[in-house]
Amino acid sequence: MTRRLTPAFRVVLYLWMPLGLLVAWWFGPSEKALYFPSLKAIVDAFNREWLGNGAKQLRADLVPSVQHVLIGYAIALVLGILLGLLMSRVATLYNASLPLITFFRSLPSPALIPALLLIFGLGGNFKIAIIAFGSLWPVLLNAYDGFRSVDELQLDTARTYKLTRAQRWFFVMLPAASPQIVAGARTALQVALLLMVASEFLASTEGIGYALNLAQVNFDTPGLWSGMLLLGVLGIVLNLLFLAAERALMGWYIGMQAREAKA
Repeated sequence: MTRRLTPAFRVVLYLWMPLGLLVAWWFGPSEKALYFPSLKAIVDAFNREWLGNGAKQLRADLVPSVQHVLIGYAIALVLGILLGLLMSRVATLYNASLPLITFFRSLPSPALIPALLLIFGLGGNFKIAIIAFGSLWPVLLNAYDGFRSVDELQLDTARTYKLTRAQRWFFVMLPAASPQIVAGARTALQVALLLMVASEFLASTEGIGYALNLAQVNFDTPGLWSGMLLLGVLGIVLNLLFLAAERALMGWYIGMQAREAKA
């Protein structure tokens, strides 16, 4: 018989390795190490660079980065779901757009930075465009597969009850495809963060990526690591917000899976 773990032991089992690594990093490397400074030196740089002077630098770089990610990500979600729905219902549209989708999704998004710079210029619109472009494909492909896998019996039942096309899309197809859409949205969020850093690192005058590039040029290794620490915190926060939204929107699906697991 398998012995169940107590909650306290689960916490210890979960935290012992990251806490041990943090302690080793804090006391291990020298504060004067050139490429791999101690965690204490990085935290000091974080407080100095990002939280000093009333967190002026944090507001100047973090706020535009978050804005670009959220706007570009939202555009990718809306376009991906709408296009996935239309392509799943209109075979001609799918066949006509498949070559373009195959080409663009295979193209590394950072390769489009020079072209988008010429179109949008050096500003926020360029960053939003590259984030939306790269984040679109996971949402679109997962939405298409989700809508295509909707049971036709459900749609026939909806027609029998005389639901309009818009009602069938919103109340039948969207809930049925939502698990796959959420999976694509989770991947798209990671892509959005990567492209945010890439766009700001290569062509920007503000943002976290710009701060990382500036620290690298100035050989400020603790400042560079402090920017990476900020990116990690931002990624954790966005992931927690995504999980909260997923539980709120997909609570019915999570509960159904839990009941099936117990059965």
